[in-house]
Formats: sequence, structure tokens, C-alpha cells
Amino acid sequence: PFYPFMVYNYSEVTLRIHRVKPEHYHPNLPCFNSYSYTYEGEEWYNKLPGEELLNEVVQTNCERDEPKEIRVPLKAYLTKNSGVGQLIVLIEPTKKALKECQDNNWQYRQIISVWLQCTRLAVDVFVSSGTY
Repeated sequence: PFYPFMVYNYSEVTLRIHRVKPEHYHPNLPCFNSYSYTYEGEEWYNKLPGEELLNEVVQTNCERDEPKEIRVPLKAYLTKNSGVGQLIVLIEPTKKALKECQDNNWQYRQIISVWLQCTRLAVDVFVSSGTY
């Protein structure tokens, strides 16, 4: 399994992955809010819940003004034997990347944040425009 995201004009991003459990849920976490901007003063910013598995800068190697898909492999962060689990993934531009392509407004920067649940459940969805 992997998590795909698009990057546009950022030379590098910080990628954070935490292993979480249902009891770590809180409605103020960025993955449960509709906004896609953050600032460091927010309570959760320096302490995401769960166990920190990864916190590193990833070079995007993207061309200027060309969107690029990046896939984050998740297998190493899931339960070893079963390959299931719940993760929070938080992706944000570094200060360097933000300065290179936009203004210096580091306090309000775009983020991507998701709570992922990897299970063995298989779901098929079928939608029909016909009448029932």
C-alpha cells in the first residue's frame, strides 16, 4: 500500500508518519478539519498523537510549474505480520521550499494530513444511474 499526493513547485517537503489507535482520535487534528493551512502555534503541531515512525525531509525533484505525483510507501509502517494498522500522515513544505516558490509567510502554509486505516476489508462499489 502507498499514499499518493501531488506536489507543485516545492523542492522538498517534510513527511511525518505516526502510528495511531482509535483512542488517539481528536476532532482538532488536522486530518479531521476542512482547512488545508496550519501554523506552528496550534496545539497538535509539535505533538501529533501516537508513535512517531518517520519525520524527515523528502526531496521532490519536481520541475518548475509541473505537478508531480509522489507515492509514500506504507508497508514498513504497518503491523509487520498482518500489514494492517492506522497511520497519520502529515506533509508540509519546508521553510526553504516555501521561500523558493512563494512568499515568506511560514506561519500559514499548506499542509496535507490524513488518517489512514489499512485493513483486510475489501469493498466494491457500484453506482447505476438507472431507476430501481
